[in-house]
Amino acid sequence: MTILLITLCWFLSLWAFVAEGSVAGDQQAFGGGWRMIIGFPLALGAGVLLIWRARWPFVVTLVAAIPPICFVSDSAATLVALGWLAAANPPRLRLVIGAVVSFAATSLALWYDAQRIADFAPMQWLFGASAAPDHAVVPLPAVLVIALLLTAIPLGIGLLIGARRAVDRGAVRQQELQTEVTRREERGRIAREMHDVLGHRLSLLNLQAGALEVSADPQQAPEMAKLIRGTTTDALSDLRQVIGVLRDEPPSRPDRSEPDRLAPNRPGLAELPQLIEQSRRAGAGINVTVLLDQPAAAAADLGTAVYRVVQESITNALRHAPGLPLDVTVRGGPGIGVTVEAANPIAASSAGPSPGAGRGLTGMAERVTALGGRISSGPTDQGRFVVAAWLPWQE
Repeated sequence: MTILLITLCWFLSLWAFVAEGSVAGDQQAFGGGWRMIIGFPLALGAGVLLIWRARWPFVVTLVAAIPPICFVSDSAATLVALGWLAAANPPRLRLVIGAVVSFAATSLALWYDAQRIADFAPMQWLFGASAAPDHAVVPLPAVLVIALLLTAIPLGIGLLIGARRAVDRGAVRQQELQTEVTRREERGRIAREMHDVLGHRLSLLNLQAGALEVSADPQQAPEMAKLIRGTTTDALSDLRQVIGVLRDEPPSRPDRSEPDRLAPNRPGLAELPQLIEQSRRAGAGINVTVLLDQPAAAAADLGTAVYRVVQESITNALRHAPGLPLDVTVRGGPGIGVTVEAANPIAASSAGPSPGAGRGLTGMAERVTALGGRISSGPTDQGRFVVAAWLPWQE
């Protein structure tokens, strides 16, 4: 492409040189062979500058316009460079300057051509030189109109190419952003799973270890140790699964038809009794009321969200109000949604917030709102901490 463009510019420069040289003596356009002699090698050099048209299009456009503006030459090189300048999406001022300079260079080059004899001047052919003995009179407005058209062609093509490149870059950037958003969503979801699963297991483990520490009956020690070992085993199993997911690179565009990579670690409504039983065996005092119509018909995401809300409520109660009762109510059905309420007395004296405190409540809110539900949590005037959530359940 570059060699072809340079060859074309050289050919047009040679044509202008021969055409100008054919005009004898005083008839030479704008009087002077010296302008032609200087302009020809400069025009050849302007063609060579097209090698750098992609790297420095603005500079090449301006420099290539010097031969036709200051001497007698053609403007092919500056028009080619103008097209690359427009395709590069430069600042508007640079584009305007480049277009104006190219238009001026093209106008002068065409005006030179209009003064030559008909045998060598395309402008003479265009305006019917046969009606005159040597050359036709070409009006200046016609020269300017043709120069404007010749300038607009590379300018328009360059702008079109630049616009398409901008669209392509935008599409690539959009894909990169989508990939990053997908990765962040995946990491956030895995972080919620780790917090919900491991946080609950470790809270049970802490409660069981505390009970073993204060137990005065040595006969209960083996049973408590068995519970601790079981809880530890479950926690390690959950941790291995989450770490296995973390080792896999999240896909840039997840296939919704593929099974969830954390699906084995996502319990539902059917696992609520097991959750309550494990918590009670660890020593948590939980009063549970479950009134669900057709629980087996609930969607997997809905069941998981309800389970995690109950689980996080138990975890918070074990952390911040150990030894105090927790009342949990789960009720609802298709078409009316599911309501989850968990309330426990606020401990008279509790430790300050631990590092990362509040992430569990944030994770609950993200789960619930992602399904179109609503949730509230906080202390009441009656001295209780209440978590209340509602999730839609489609019929």
